[in-house]
Amino acid sequence: DITAGELILQGTGISVGANTSLAGIPVLDLEAGSGTITLAAGTLTAATLLADATGGLRQTGGTLSATTLTTATGLAGGVTLNAGTNSLSTIAAIGSLTGDLRLLDAVPVTVTGSLQAPHIMLKDQAAGTAITLAGTLAGTTSIELDTTLGSVSSTAAGVIATPLLTSTGVDQGITLGGANSIAAIGTLEAAKGDVAVSDTAAL
Repeated sequence: DITAGELILQGTGISVGANTSLAGIPVLDLEAGSGTITLAAGTLTAATLLADATGGLRQTGGTLSATTLTTATGLAGGVTLNAGTNSLSTIAAIGSLTGDLRLLDAVPVTVTGSLQAPHIMLKDQAAGTAITLAGTLAGTTSIELDTTLGSVSSTAAGVIATPLLTSTGVDQGITLGGANSIAAIGTLEAAKGDVAVSDTAAL
């Protein structure tokens, strides 16, 4: 465990393997340059994870746990964090991605920064308010919001901008009351709650 300061890992591409276990780190800065950050196995636990890589961030195994996911110098490519054991509480600004953003999370998550990608998929398995939008979520092709137990909501600052908003399932209600710009809504259902979406664009 590293209980104070910042741990910086640098390389042209960073791969986290089976024998890696980093825990209790206040700030973990992964600087992969023009390469890709790959979590293949092992465990990464940090209060703040800074992911800097023009090749993106992807997960093929392992577990990622962080209070905040953000970037310092830039994160391009795509982001795929698809393990059901992941624990990410806050997604801050990670900028504009050239690839898709796909996140599977086990705890309630709040988007506080500005995120842009062709397709954005957020799926959360927590109860209560599982997904909170308090920043700008821009999907240039589509945005998909899914929960298995909880609801989806936005604050006054939360904005969705996309040609298509859809979902494969939300257990509780969906309340998106910000100054959203949504051109079309696909399947958008809440099994046990209401659906309320504000829109400033022609729908």
